[in-house]
Amino acid sequence: MNKFSKTDTGLIIEGLLQQLHLINSYYKINPRIKSNLSLKHHKYFVKLIKRLKILGILPFKSVTDETF
Repeated sequence: MNKFSKTDTGLIIEGLLQQLHLINSYYKINPRIKSNLSLKHHKYFVKLIKRLKILGILPFKSVTDETF
């Protein structure tokens, strides 16, 4: 079993959040397709990112700052 460090976990989470952002922007480009990521979900992810930064899992300056 692999053990991940906090930075490894942060990078994995950051990658997943970037994928979610790409999906969300795809839905914005194609308005006929309803977005699964509503404003409520967006606010949830922003709160999640802040908590992960406080816990030290995500770096304070990360790519997700620009995407979310």
